[in-house]
Amino acid sequence: MIKIVNLFDEFLNFYLKNKVQYKFNIWEKFYKERYENLYLKLVEDLNKDNIDYKEIGKINLFDFERKINKLKEIKDNILKVYDEIYKIGKDYINFDFKIIIYIGLGISAGWATLFEKNLTILFDLIKIDELNWGSYKKIRGLFSHELSHLIHMNLRGDYEEFEKENDSIFLLYVEGFAQKFGEYFAKEDIWYMFK
Repeated sequence: MIKIVNLFDEFLNFYLKNKVQYKFNIWEKFYKERYENLYLKLVEDLNKDNIDYKEIGKINLFDFERKINKLKEIKDNILKVYDEIYKIGKDYINFDFKIIIYIGLGISAGWATLFEKNLTILFDLIKIDELNWGSYKKIRGLFSHELSHLIHMNLRGDYEEFEKENDSIFLLYVEGFAQKFGEYFAKEDIWYMFK
């Protein structure tokens, strides 16, 4: 079973009801109170690299209001792409996974990971917008790439190995696999994402 968790709409409603000067405070309150495990995963990922999550959050959420319509469009593109890519890749997807669409701190546009004991793709709308990857075509490439990571993780079964970023040879191997296999799902070269 594939579960899609759309935190964008919930966060937007929370934000509009609690609008204050410091957008980061709203972000932190929302995720700490409602989605603590996701909050901890994001904060710990930044902390391991000695990055102050509060500072990066204040910078990346500064003009959130001006981006709302663009972020909605990106979210809608992710949902549309899911339907298309799932039809292409359903023969390879013999496992359960989650897709979480959220307002993050701009850490990673897409992140295939083990989260709450589930294979999960995390889509940070803030980072996708920052990289200008929000078009339908670029979302297709990003989604295909991240789904390829999940398929690879499932095939190998050693999920924790994929979280290690200090092994450059392994990182090159898994990123190469995801890029090449992602082209199968996207039905085209997906290097355009990086141009």
